[in-house]
This record gives sequence, C-alpha cells and structure tokens, in this order.
Amino acid sequence: MNASNTRKIAYDIIYDVKYNKAYSNIAINKRLKKSDLDYRDRGFITELVYGTLSKLILLDYIIDVNSSISLNKISKSALTVIELSIYQIMFMDSVSEFAAVNEGVKLIKKVDKRASGYANALLRNISSNKGHVNLENIRDKAEKLSVEYSVSKYIVSRFLRIYKEEFTIELLKKLSERPKLTIRTNTLKISSMELEILLTKEGIEVEKSSMIEDAFYIKNLKNIGSNELFQKGYFVIQDISSMLAARELGAEEGEEVLDMCSAPGGKTFYMAQMMNNKGKIDAMDISEHKLKLLSGRASELGVEIINIHKKDATVFDEKMLAKYDKILIDAPCSGFGIIRRKPEIRYKEYLDVKDLPLIQAQIIANAGRYLKPGGTMVYSTCTLEKKENKDIIMSFLENNKGFILENMKELYPNVDETDGFFIAKIKKER
Repeated sequence: MNASNTRKIAYDIIYDVKYNKAYSNIAINKRLKKSDLDYRDRGFITELVYGTLSKLILLDYIIDVNSSISLNKISKSALTVIELSIYQIMFMDSVSEFAAVNEGVKLIKKVDKRASGYANALLRNISSNKGHVNLENIRDKAEKLSVEYSVSKYIVSRFLRIYKEEFTIELLKKLSERPKLTIRTNTLKISSMELEILLTKEGIEVEKSSMIEDAFYIKNLKNIGSNELFQKGYFVIQDISSMLAARELGAEEGEEVLDMCSAPGGKTFYMAQMMNNKGKIDAMDISEHKLKLLSGRASELGVEIINIHKKDATVFDEKMLAKYDKILIDAPCSGFGIIRRKPEIRYKEYLDVKDLPLIQAQIIANAGRYLKPGGTMVYSTCTLEKKENKDIIMSFLENNKGFILENMKELYPNVDETDGFFIAKIKKER
C-alpha cells in the first residue's frame, strides 16, 4: 500500500477516537481486520495512531506556538492531519521530514483543501525547527507537566496531590513509554516450556517473567490475531498486574466463583486455569457484545466452567445472596494506570470520572452480600486514584462489619514494571 493510503487510514482512526469517542484499540483492530495490509503497513499505522494520540497536548502546544491562527480556528480535519504530521517530524526516525510534510499536505488536500496552504507553511516551519520545544514559559507546575507528558491537567493535579513531585514525574515518564507485551501460557492446553519452544521457532524473542511462572515478555510477534499459536488458544495476552489480581483471589478446584465485571475475560480465564476446569465461574458483565467475545475466546482456550450472565453489577440480585466461595471485582475505573495502553484515557477530566466511586461502592457492597461466610473477595482496579481504591476499601470495611482486610497492594509502572494497579483481598468471617 502506498504511503498516502496508510496515512489516510491512520487519520480516519485518530479522527474517530478524538471526535467520535471511539476506543483506540477497537478502532485500530476494526480497520486493520478489514484490510489486506502486510505487517509493515500495519505496524506503521499502529505506531502513527498510538503515537499521535499519546501526544496530543504536546502536539497542539507546538502548533499553537508556531501558528499564525488559533487552534480553535483550524478545522477538526486539518488539525488531525497536522497533528499526525508533526508526530512523524518530531518522533518517528523512520520517516523523513520531507515525506512527513509532503504526505501531510497531500492528505490535507483530501480532507480540507482550503487549509492546504496554511498547513504546508506551518509544517515546513516546524520541520526546520525539529526537536525544539520550549516549555519554560509555562509557570504552572501541573500545566507544564501536562504539556510535557500529554496528560490532562486534571490527572497531573491528582497525581501531584497524591504523590510527591519527583515520584509523579517518574510515573508520568513511565506512562509515556511503550509497555512490554506480556503473555500467559494457557496450561489447559500446553506447558510453558512447550510454548516457549514453539514461540522461539517462530523467531519470537521470549523472556520469562520473574513474578508469574507461566508468563513471558515477548518481542517480534507480528499480527497477533492471526498467529496460529494464539488462535489455538495456547496463550493469552495479559499484563502481570492483571494476573496478580486473579492469583490473589486463589480460586481452587470445585469452588463456586463470581467474576462481577468479567469482560474482556483475561482474569476469568486465568481463574478457570487455576481451577483446572473444575468448579464453576459465573461471569457477569453489562456489555452483551463483550460477553459474546468472552464466550468465543473461552471456547478457543478450552475453558469449560464459565457461565455467562448479562447483568448490571450495581443492581443487587437476591438469588445470589451468600452463594459464592470467592468473588473477583475488577471494578470499572478511571484507568489512570493504563494510559500507555489506551491513550484516550490520558485526556480524561473530572466530569468523566466523578461518578465512579459511587458505582464502585455499590458493586463492592453487593459483592459482600453475595459472598459466603468464610469466603474471600478481591477488589481490583487499573487506576492509581485513591478515591477509587483505598478509600473504597476503607469505607466498605467501616460500613460492613464481619469483613477482614487480608492484603492491599498498589503496583506502579515506574516501580514494578507493570500497569498501574490496585489489589485488595478481603475475607468474610464465618
């Protein structure tokens, strides 16, 4: 495929995420699934989409200080092309500045021809000053970090309130890096040793995790969805932090387990694996579409003990009272711990997350009632926001007697080399 076409696909995805509230991973998969692109073009589009979406605040700052007109006067179409073109100029060594400018102007002519002259002049000006971004004029600490790391000022302000400035900067740096690709062996079908041999034969670099015995960090895996080992259900893509949450629950053979917010299913599948496909897991979720995907993947993995239920976890169900030995609550959250995986999360504001603690509190309250006496539940999130983590647990324990906090941990990308994650293990007294 020629360069202009790949950039147009990237533009369409970025525009969809920015202005139609699409999820970046779903939008990319949807577009690439329909195409016959080779792995190089797929890689280029993926890097351009994720890279641009991960630096929007910085890119807009660069535009603003170099532009003769204000940002709000630039059309959405033209602005998106300019952003993805500047990202190539500033951050993609594999693309020449000439190509970035030239292809950007070609694309502008397709989506907003009137802006082509302005865009051409702006991109050439920025290209001539490549690498020079002066943030010294920004006096406000949170705003400066917001621009530098392209994270909303609201999120930066929350981090600065929760953590020390030095730790916040280290965290923001790590959240700006590409995460490792981590997989977990599906031991229902294959051993870790056998999987490692098969992956290595395909030219995939494999590094064992020191935290989870069946997990690997891998490189050079192209077109994951079409990989034969993946299709056979030999491995699952899952971060170490997610695996640790499932392990903390410690589901065992023969138990009756509830996964209250189960989609997309990574933790559900891991619990079934730990249970050796013996027992029962009720997997709940509010999204029917996500549950269908979960069901299909469960079949590929050879998981046979999952019963799927479309349910709202915030609504109490009397039939489930004191029914479960163990419960996993992977609560809906702000996702501040995984912004390097889902760049649209970087730009969340207070209004996007203000209602989450109320939802989380209702879900954990219901879980407490669903748990058998003597049972265990784990509450986890992929955020670093205390209001959604420790505060939820402390409030639950204060308002529900007969529960004991057995363990509580926070995982940080800059400390633990995992996603940002929170895990709390609670025991119900007999």
